[in-house]
Amino acid sequence: CQDRYLNAARQMTRIAPETPHAWGTLGDALLRDEGGDANQQKQTRREARDAFTRAVALDPTYSFAAISLCDLMFEAEDWQAADALLVQQQ
Repeated sequence: CQDRYLNAARQMTRIAPETPHAWGTLGDALLRDEGGDANQQKQTRREARDAFTRAVALDPTYSFAAISLCDLMFEAEDWQAADALLVQQQ
């Protein structure tokens, strides 16, 4: 089921690359993908961060993507980026 969600989310970004919700969905699908070893999981989280970053770039008011991105920044202890994102969201 997770593979289907991830594949559908990837397809959404190909069909509608300028749609923030497509990138937010991809980020969400990637975060739900728990497969692979530690290195693969780290790469998947990087890819999720990139997807949420693109979603926020397309629509700075897209709060789901912004909150998810901020969570990933906190997880990575990227305090400066998280602070900048939070300032942007105000």
